[in-house]
Amino acid sequence: MLEIVLDGNRAEFAPGEVISGVVRWDPATSPSRLGIALAFRTEGRGTQDSASVAELDLDAQSAGGEAAFRFTAPRAPYTFDGTLISLRWFLLATSRKDNAEFPITLSPWVKIIRLQQVKSPDIHDLLARVKGQQQQ
Repeated sequence: MLEIVLDGNRAEFAPGEVISGVVRWDPATSPSRLGIALAFRTEGRGTQDSASVAELDLDAQSAGGEAAFRFTAPRAPYTFDGTLISLRWFLLATSRKDNAEFPITLSPWVKIIRLQQVKSPDIHDLLARVKGQQQQ
């Protein structure tokens, strides 16, 4: 079983900050291949998209069953929650037999951006306003 542990127990980062920690595994079952990626995905309506922005191969043969990693948080896109779509950042550790995912937040305010639902205007009200402006 793989486990991702971040330095300082942090999970929220501003662009440009260092994201670092270790990937741990049971030393008795040392993986033959181990990697970690910094990635994001969209969730919600429509086509889901995902992208890995950085990847590292880790030393799976290191004693003690853990390997350190370090990324620099990218400038964008930011983590956000919207009514129709959300964007989520995560770290993904992978071996030939297992994987582990750890969610993180990327934002200049170091918290998830929550988009407010915008109420659609009534079309009849809009038409009346336009007509009123044209008559003036």
